[in-house]
Amino acid sequence: MRRILSVLTSLLLWSTSALSYHPANEILSSSSTSLPIDQIFSVERGFDTTDMIEVAVQGYMPNSCYRLHKGSAYVDRVHKRILINVEGYVTRNEVCLPMITPYLEVIHLGPLEAGQYQIYSVLNPETHAMIQIEKSPNNDQDNYLYAPVDTVELTETPISNILETSETKQTLSLKGTYPHMLTGCMRIVDIKSYRTSNNTNYVK
Repeated sequence: MRRILSVLTSLLLWSTSALSYHPANEILSSSSTSLPIDQIFSVERGFDTTDMIEVAVQGYMPNSCYRLHKGSAYVDRVHKRILINVEGYVTRNEVCLPMITPYLEVIHLGPLEAGQYQIYSVLNPETHAMIQIEKSPNNDQDNYLYAPVDTVELTETPISNILETSETKQTLSLKGTYPHMLTGCMRIVDIKSYRTSNNTNYVK
């Protein structure tokens, strides 16, 4: 009987400890901070005023006490500037391991007015990019349907040659699934791609 009571007590203590944890508690014991941004990926040209604009940013978290929260953007439509900030949390009263963790965050900007926009990181303004938005000839959405893309994979395969140099060939694979209602009614007609000056591959 004493052994049973001991087991029940242990289970009760464990369940109390488990129930006391909640992701919100981690946020409450943390302070908000801006995370460093190493690079801003933007498609410099090809968008107009009817498109929903997105940019991606890449950075890192300095140690294990940092947690990624969300990215945000402020659009200065007068001066054509976009300020990007990636927010994170730093956990207090915790042993922080010196472990750098990279992150990639996609930030939705929505439709933009025509013009050339300069994109800056709030934390480190030396990290910047640009994007050109053209005026659409009409207010309608594009006349084309775009195939949905679920995953993107970049692979490298060695190229065999007489000199036996270590050259490789890069292949970009896009995979997606047609909407159920349009299965059998859609097909790929054309694929356009180019690389921008900030080393971003644009596929349409």
